[in-house]
Amino acid sequence: MNHKQRRFVAEYLIDLNATAAYLRAGYRPTKRHTAESAASTLLRNVEVAAAITAAQGKIMTKIEATAERVLGELARIAFSDTTKAVTIESGRVVVKDTAEMTDDQRAAIAEINEASTEHGGSLKIRFHDKVRALELLGKHLRLFTDRVEHTGLEALADRLAKAQRRA
Repeated sequence: MNHKQRRFVAEYLIDLNATAAYLRAGYRPTKRHTAESAASTLLRNVEVAAAITAAQGKIMTKIEATAERVLGELARIAFSDTTKAVTIESGRVVVKDTAEMTDDQRAAIAEINEASTEHGGSLKIRFHDKVRALELLGKHLRLFTDRVEHTGLEALADRLAKAQRRA
């Protein structure tokens, strides 16, 4: 792999934008190829693709990004109970002190903002999207089927049955 290709790999890892990485690495589009098409070709280069895969693997290992960890975080959000962090008492919203919350309860919180004005203040707490987390977990567990794929003998039998119904 040459110097420009190594530079392309490093630039690509920044934002996963092949066209931008191609240009930042010092390549220039030609009249025959746009930056987009040339970057796409570069991504298909065996050495470049292997270097990107290896570097991404090192990054994932370093930050301990595993499928188990990702699914665990999704589960924390999906199965969170917001009433463990925020309650309503006598018509007023009461927020539990974060020191009193469990790690799972804190993980469910996406954002906390406090604003003060001359007339008082307000506190805004936004939780991560529980339905989206459940959807992603459900897809991972194949609970929801968007389409059915048939392969091998099942596909052949399915095609034959359809052909017989049409005849």
